[in-house]
Amino acid sequence: MAQSLDSSYRGQRRGRGYGKDRGYGRGRGYQSRSESDGRRSNNSSNGTGRKPWRILFGFRRLTELKDKESHEILLHCTSNKDCLEDALNDTDHDEDMFCLILRCCAKACQCESLSQKLLEFLIILEDSKFLKEMLTDYIIDLKNLSSSEIELHEDRLVDIMMIFAQLKMRVPHAMLLSLGVLTMLEGVLQAVENECGGVSHKLATAYKEWKEAKQIIVKQKASKQNKRYLPNAEDEWLPPENFREIPVFPESVDINVQDLPFLRHNKVEGRYHDLNHYLDVQFRLLREDFIAPLREGVNEYIDAINTTGKTSRLHDVRIYTDVQIISPICSNLGLCQRVTFTCPGFNRIRWESSKRLIFGSLVVLSADKFDTFLFATVANRDLKDVRKGLVDLQFECDSQKLTSVPPGTNFVMAETSAYFEAYRHVLLGLQNMKEGDLPFEKYIVHCEVNVKPPAYLSRQPSARMDLRPLVDEDIWLRDETHQPGRRIQDASKPVYTFSARANIANNIKVTDERYWPDPGLLHLDNSQFEAVRTALSKEFVIIQGPPGTGKTYIGLKIVRALLHNKSLWTTDSITREHNNKPLLVVCYTNHALDQFLEGIITFYKGDVLRLGGRSSSEIMKNYSIANKREGLRRNRSIPKAIFVERTKTRIRVKALRTSINFLAARIESAKMNILHEECLQAIISQKHFRNLMSGYQLIKFQENTRDFRNARKRKESALIEWLGYGQLLQQNIKEKIPYTISKDRETTTEDDLVDVINEIDAETQQRQTDGYDDENVNENETIAEVTNILSRFGIGDNTVAINVSEMDDDDAITPEMSFRSKNNSNEWEIQGRHWKSMKKNLKQQLRSNESMNDTEVSQIRDIWTLSSENKWRLYRYWILQYCNIIQRKIDQNEEEFKNACKAHIEIQMQEDKDIMKHAAVIGMTTTCAAKYQPVLKELGPRIIVVEEAAEVLEAHVITTLSKQCEHLILIGDHQQLKPNPTVYKLALNFNLDLSLFERMIKNKLEYNCLQQQHRMRPEIAKIMKIIYPSLLNHEIVHTYEDIKGVSKMYFSSTILKKSLQMKNPEAALTNTRPNISPDFVNTYYYKKMPKSTFDGVKITVVDNFQGEENDIIILSLVRSNEEENIGFLSIENRVCVALSRAKKGFYVIGNFEMLARKNQLWKSIINLAKDDEFISEGLTLYCQNHPNDKGIYAKSGSDFKNAPEGGCMKPCDVRLSCGHTCTRACHVSDRKHEQFKCMKPCVKKACNLGHRCQGRCSHKCPPCMFLIDKTLPLCGHIQNVPCSMDPLKWSCTDKCQKVLKCNHLCGNLCGESHTDKCQYLVKKDWSCGHSATIECYRSNMQCSSICKSELGCGHLCKGTCGQCFQGRLHKACKQRCNRTLLCEHPCKNFCSNCPPCTLKCENRCIHSNCQKTCGELCIQCIEKCEWQCQHFRCTKLCSQPCDRPRCYHRCRNSLRCGHRCIGVCGEPCLTLCKICNKDQVTEIFSGLNDKPHALFVQLEDCSHVFEVDWLDKWMDNDSQTREKTPVKLKECPKCKKPIRRNVRYGNLIKQTLNNIETVKKKLEERKSELEYSSLRKSRSLVSADRRIFNEHYSRNQISSQNNFAAVENQIRFLITLSEIKEKYQSEVVKSRTGGIELLNALQQIDELHDFIIKDRSYFTLQETDDILREIERFNLLLKYSLLKEWLLKSDIKMDASFDVNLRRVRKYLTDGNPLIDRRKVFVTKFLKVVEDLIPRLGLGLSDGERTVLVSAKQLFKGYWYKCKNGHVYAVGACGGETEGSICPECKTTIGGRIHRLRERAETML
Repeated sequence: MAQSLDSSYRGQRRGRGYGKDRGYGRGRGYQSRSESDGRRSNNSSNGTGRKPWRILFGFRRLTELKDKESHEILLHCTSNKDCLEDALNDTDHDEDMFCLILRCCAKACQCESLSQKLLEFLIILEDSKFLKEMLTDYIIDLKNLSSSEIELHEDRLVDIMMIFAQLKMRVPHAMLLSLGVLTMLEGVLQAVENECGGVSHKLATAYKEWKEAKQIIVKQKASKQNKRYLPNAEDEWLPPENFREIPVFPESVDINVQDLPFLRHNKVEGRYHDLNHYLDVQFRLLREDFIAPLREGVNEYIDAINTTGKTSRLHDVRIYTDVQIISPICSNLGLCQRVTFTCPGFNRIRWESSKRLIFGSLVVLSADKFDTFLFATVANRDLKDVRKGLVDLQFECDSQKLTSVPPGTNFVMAETSAYFEAYRHVLLGLQNMKEGDLPFEKYIVHCEVNVKPPAYLSRQPSARMDLRPLVDEDIWLRDETHQPGRRIQDASKPVYTFSARANIANNIKVTDERYWPDPGLLHLDNSQFEAVRTALSKEFVIIQGPPGTGKTYIGLKIVRALLHNKSLWTTDSITREHNNKPLLVVCYTNHALDQFLEGIITFYKGDVLRLGGRSSSEIMKNYSIANKREGLRRNRSIPKAIFVERTKTRIRVKALRTSINFLAARIESAKMNILHEECLQAIISQKHFRNLMSGYQLIKFQENTRDFRNARKRKESALIEWLGYGQLLQQNIKEKIPYTISKDRETTTEDDLVDVINEIDAETQQRQTDGYDDENVNENETIAEVTNILSRFGIGDNTVAINVSEMDDDDAITPEMSFRSKNNSNEWEIQGRHWKSMKKNLKQQLRSNESMNDTEVSQIRDIWTLSSENKWRLYRYWILQYCNIIQRKIDQNEEEFKNACKAHIEIQMQEDKDIMKHAAVIGMTTTCAAKYQPVLKELGPRIIVVEEAAEVLEAHVITTLSKQCEHLILIGDHQQLKPNPTVYKLALNFNLDLSLFERMIKNKLEYNCLQQQHRMRPEIAKIMKIIYPSLLNHEIVHTYEDIKGVSKMYFSSTILKKSLQMKNPEAALTNTRPNISPDFVNTYYYKKMPKSTFDGVKITVVDNFQGEENDIIILSLVRSNEEENIGFLSIENRVCVALSRAKKGFYVIGNFEMLARKNQLWKSIINLAKDDEFISEGLTLYCQNHPNDKGIYAKSGSDFKNAPEGGCMKPCDVRLSCGHTCTRACHVSDRKHEQFKCMKPCVKKACNLGHRCQGRCSHKCPPCMFLIDKTLPLCGHIQNVPCSMDPLKWSCTDKCQKVLKCNHLCGNLCGESHTDKCQYLVKKDWSCGHSATIECYRSNMQCSSICKSELGCGHLCKGTCGQCFQGRLHKACKQRCNRTLLCEHPCKNFCSNCPPCTLKCENRCIHSNCQKTCGELCIQCIEKCEWQCQHFRCTKLCSQPCDRPRCYHRCRNSLRCGHRCIGVCGEPCLTLCKICNKDQVTEIFSGLNDKPHALFVQLEDCSHVFEVDWLDKWMDNDSQTREKTPVKLKECPKCKKPIRRNVRYGNLIKQTLNNIETVKKKLEERKSELEYSSLRKSRSLVSADRRIFNEHYSRNQISSQNNFAAVENQIRFLITLSEIKEKYQSEVVKSRTGGIELLNALQQIDELHDFIIKDRSYFTLQETDDILREIERFNLLLKYSLLKEWLLKSDIKMDASFDVNLRRVRKYLTDGNPLIDRRKVFVTKFLKVVEDLIPRLGLGLSDGERTVLVSAKQLFKGYWYKCKNGHVYAVGACGGETEGSICPECKTTIGGRIHRLRERAETML
């Protein structure tokens, strides 16, 4: 019944299309493609400027696409979204085109590895006419066809179901459409089934999957606490919920539970009911395995805190304290948070080898003793950062919940001992597995024992294998260079030269035993031969390999045979086309995977690929996915679609990363270091900043009066002095630490100790995975880029006063050290102990979260008088404000960055898939395989080899299996190590430690066991025969040499007495938990074994040494206790591993008497050891240098001291090359003394004066440092100088007597350069009348007195007299504005700078809320209005004015109390009852007795209640009667909260909101006008000003109206000032008097020019007024100069009063004070009188000058009103509301002095 695509998708039901009105072609017959394309070619463009969709989605292009892989189709579609939309919305498709679109859409839906792109595609598809109209019409048409005709449409129906199945799962709002289509299809399929007796298997399967997708609906999480946690359930109980609905990530309900979770036993024997039963058991047990340690550890911590207040060693979690969220940080996974932490013994942790806080580790944070939680995973763990107590976490909660955490909150963080990253992907893999996805289900789930041959052999009954490579093992195999689509006989096959004896192994029918050659020919023993034969002939293979029998060797043999016969399983048996399906090698640990792949590349020259970046093998680096990826990128071999998409996402990620990291670096620096006051100047109030700086100046003055000239100049920072840490800046500490450290001090650090890996860390290390890294995204480059950006903006070293994060390690300083100034003077001195205390206190203060509030800060008068604690609280308040400002900017980009990272990860996964599909062998760990499961599902490897299969949890194995797998080979040994669950109880009670390998054996599935071992010498192997009775020895083990230095040639044992009095850690250990004891012993050994002595010795737990071997093994059995509890030593598997690792020498230390009593296996082992005389109480040692001497019988640790150097106690007595005698005892290493260094004192002369060398004999003699008196040639002073030093190089320490130009003595030392900053104090008088005592070199400084003038905004000026140019040009006011903006939010910006509000818009309706900021235009709601009642109904849209009246009928509803509601019909019911709440209702309406039937309205925004008639009048009493009405929302009469939501007054609210939107539009228009005007006028600037202006414009982001107004004013002022300057320069030349006033004015003009042109984002009103006053002053001064010149030229004599007035004018214009109104009036009147008397002087104000003055003020538009005709207009923010004017639109008179604003705080934008 099934038809191919060509037969079913083309030529069916010709003459009928499926577009609008039944589509193009109906009734016309089938047209040719060229005809139809030609007919519509003119309509291919949509007129919007888009590319015609037929270019990218035409018939030919879709024909090519349908044969491509799903990811290529999906990337093509999402890369051309506009054309895709046009193609899907074009309803004029014929039948062929319809079929092609349907096929391509369905195939794109199969790409699950690009989930982000798939969602984008489905959203476009769901909204298209193709889906909503054409497909619906098509299904309707099917109902009219016969069943035989419907069968021809099978492929189309399958594609439709594929599309709608994905829509239901990924686009929830498409559920209604999906259900409708499903209902129609059910009818069609039911008709076919009734008529034909059923549908095809393909169609039935698709329909079943679709119906299953319908049932996958996410349930409410609130029910989980009641359903998921039940008492222990038996196997027959049904689970409380679908395991696929349980979140993989833990939730709070998983920690705070009373009952045990629902768990069922892992079956040891017998079958499971079905696949869902099997997956449910595995999922729940595995999830509980990582959640239980966290739950139990947290509860243990809580109990310890509640009982003792202290936490001892916790078993299941690691606790970190003082955890604080510092700043956001970008990672490849999205936006993370950098946190700081500490923990007990922090400085003793070896972070380079510890597996604490590694990538993927699960942590839980709590600030309230774990009542509430925040879950996170470790996203990045940089070694340099983690040593400082910094780590990056990715929180699983939404960003809003994280933002709600108060800054500075202290958390306790718990890290679970379970490595979550290894669980995450496996659990997701289990949830994603559906019916039919698990291969070999009949064996794994149903436990069938009849194993069949592999499917690829069954399809080819005559298939033969060539096993000659197993004979000629020196042959290198090469990959067959097949190309996809080529027939096998056309492919170029490699040619091999095999030996003649190998031909017998050619052409073997592996499924027939008769064809197989002898085992010896294949270099196999009998057991190995049987294992290989089974592995090649069965589809489900289990091979057991006891210790040393060569499991890896057999695995490589099998892989060699399979690779050489690759064509059998990569060739289609029917078409003979090559379809590359890689062989997948899976191992549990990274180490085992490296070993196995290294073995493969020793004989195979094909494409081997190693996934995962945790490889420690140098050989495998060239085969890593990262290396392959880099090579393809370098050679540009990546598919174009992937390359284009990866480039786009990478650029997007990098841009967002740089932007966010730039801001995050500032937050991190602020919280980890002490910032400079300049960085916080915008945060600190002007009063406090001025107070800070003035107090600092006083301190500097006091210090300069002392004789501190020897100290190096400090880095200036007032904040550091204020906080009391000024001495930290006096000198670099590294110059003060003595060159040598006392020999008595112990110098062995943790880095010098031998490496130890405990059990938990070993398990974690081998299962560890990588993050999603793109090799081209270099983190160091990103950091460097951010650093460069910071430096460009002046944010770098200058912003940090003390870099606390990079301070020296405390361990480098001893309490006895003293840090003195360079020349050992006694002026200052810091003891080492005090230094460490200061640094510790500094870090503690920075970590504290206690800060002041706004009220406390506002009440501080003098910050220098605060206590140290309050100073820090104030500093932390400043930092908090500083960080909050930056954090708000980061929040705006968070979601976009998260989506960009997800898209980048997915496209990189596609790039990896493209690399993987060309590989012959792919190797990965089980965790990595689960992570790549979507890719493996699409690749479909046919053969999977699992090494270490007996050590792997069953869930890890099954998630590596893809549906297309036809051959599974499991290699391992269940009698050695078993899977190691984190929770021992789950292994004990629920069989979680049962591997698939062992379960299959226990269920009687056939398996092969290897028998001949090649590792252990016979004496050691003899013990293993107790466990493996059939174990045989290979002949090579009889040839091992004896161990040197030990009398016996086999292993020796020592008995530990059962005594707690023995001083060893083993005897004191009594804990029975299997993962504790090894950790304790490792710690003990680690502390006693410096690397210099024990380099090359490896210490590890037994479990971590599985699969390893060594020549010599020392086994410590740490079980000796009074309870005689032997713990995990009773587990046979671990005993097996422990006793089988040694090759030549094996030494065991333990209490064998106790072991024999407590365990039968140990009893058998010990009896055997006694029979062979292996056990003794000591070990006999002998000296290799003196072999004839009596040996040493060592019974205790002190006995080994008799051989301190590995020899004996005799002295070495060898004469060294220097003439001294070797001082060591007899030693076996370095017998020729080539590495020995003589440490006796040197006897050589150090100089010509006979001073003796102070160094060691083996060291090079240093220069003589004996101090002698020398005369310095440059100054003649006599100084103590080292003997070897040239006096010219010595810096004289006497005081300098040089007299400076200012006639003061130089304050420096004689050997230093003369100072250019004289510190002598002098008195300075300024022209403004102020005076002060200052340093001599600062005599040219400006006046530092505080200005204190009242600015135009009403605030006092915070600048100094000099900064404000004696009041002529005031500094910008930095007070907070706090005006009410148009949106009713208070302005948080600086005074006079009210930008558009950036807070979230609060406008909302009953349907939705606005998601934009207040300053942006709102999107109007187009849903139908919901205002209706029994009497009236609105028919308009939600955003339109309602067309129904207000209802005045009483509400018919009853309240909860049972009484009738006193509200109005159609309004929300009140919360107050007239009877129950009579007092409150009476208070609301005092006339209740006069009006018993009064009705009330409750405002939704504030819940206040008002009588309806009164509130109607109050709301309606507004606007049309007033001349001008402020544009603002009506407010609640009681609380003044804006009324935004109320359907009764909806028309009033909508009108106001429309007015506000009008204001926003006008502001945007005004901004555009200003931008155009600024750019146009900038051409009139002089070249120098134009260049500076262009730099400012290009560097700054000019976006608001204030920004453009500032630019406009700058240009206008500069043009005017340039004209004035030209006039002045011309008059200076003409002046007969020299023009002193003009020259001074020119200097002031330059100062004004600099003031105007400085980089600024806005002008304050005060600044504008000051500039205009200065321009007026310059104009008046020029006119005064003209008048003065005219008087000099003429002989006219004026009277005395004229001269007095003229001098007064000169004073007003030149004394440096501002031209206040009183002065300006006098000067203007005087010049006007002169102008009237002498008109030809031209002393009046020109029209151009008046234009500048008026235009500058017109740019300040801040108040918005509506005239009585409804037009919206603005008035200036400088008092324009009192000036009469006309409406800009209707010309109606408005304003005037009769109008007054309610307050200055009226609405302003």
